[in-house]
Amino acid sequence: MAVLPPHGDPVGRGPVRTMRLYQTSKGIARADGDDELAVLDVPHPHISALLSDTDLDAAHAPIRARLSVTDAVLLAPNSPAGQLILVGANYRSHIEEAGLQTPTRAMGLAVPTTAISAPFAPIILPAEAPTMVDYEGEIAVLIGDPGRDIPAGSGWGHIAGLCVANDISARDVQLAGMQDGRVTDI
Repeated sequence: MAVLPPHGDPVGRGPVRTMRLYQTSKGIARADGDDELAVLDVPHPHISALLSDTDLDAAHAPIRARLSVTDAVLLAPNSPAGQLILVGANYRSHIEEAGLQTPTRAMGLAVPTTAISAPFAPIILPAEAPTMVDYEGEIAVLIGDPGRDIPAGSGWGHIAGLCVANDISARDVQLAGMQDGRVTDI
């Protein structure tokens, strides 16, 4: 499920409305009430492409089908060509809990998008991670307009949407890749 500001809404002006989008086996769908999804008639196969299209307003896109939420087959809201970059050690309490040193800059880790599973799909744990599997709720940020050296306060202009994520980590494998409280290998 992706949440995004209304199409064309300038950053920092007025209240931000949200829209729930879903990647389904029938295509991209927009929540239409609590019990129904409206499958959109758009030329994009993935939510990321739809959110990057500045000429298309998903809130007013034509509808080609309707599905009940209970009958919809939900898929992960990412495209096969996308990137997943994890940012670690960014919560003080989590850093202290793990016995890490506070990093001087953001720690990023590229992860293949094949690591993302669909809602309600079983989570398959690797054999090398049997004893310390941990989970935590996260907010995934979907980037619509890539950038570099973005000035403080301008980041929201590059964000296409947000998504709730369930971060599953193999802490025993993760901690084995640390030395002196710093991540050296994952």
